[in-house]
This record gives sequence, C-alpha cells and structure tokens, in this order.
Amino acid sequence: MVLLLVFQLIYVLTHLRESVLNTMVTIIALVILLLASSLMPWAQIQAHFPSLKSSLQFPYRLAVGASPLILLGVGISMTN
Repeated sequence: MVLLLVFQLIYVLTHLRESVLNTMVTIIALVILLLASSLMPWAQIQAHFPSLKSSLQFPYRLAVGASPLILLGVGISMTN
C-alpha cells in the first residue's frame, strides 16, 4: 500500500492541474495516514485535550479510511 501511495503522490505532483478531485483525494489520504502514524504526538495532544483520550484510543485505526481514498486516487489516475 505504501508503494501505491508513493506512485500516486508522484503522479499527482507531476499532473497537478489536471484533476482537482484526484489531487484532493490524494492529499486527504496522505493527511489521514500522517494522523494515523507514529509521527503524530498523540500523547501531548491528549494531554492538552483530555476528551480525546476516551474517543480516540487507537489512532492507527484512522488508516482504514485512507485505503479507499488511495485506491480511488489510483483509479482516477488510471482513467486520465
């Protein structure tokens, strides 16, 4: 899936103005994956916003939402 995302990002960056939908879908998928990764300092965020501790216990579950968006972006790229 990571390789697919890399190829999709390369395609979107080289064909930036062709499809706004493809660009937005890819950017949203990338943001969701960054939120789900260990790069996000969730401990500090939950310290500042304690209500997130109960509602967002496992942030890696956000990655489930990025997979269909990556596939949608690849599908749009293949039809262009």
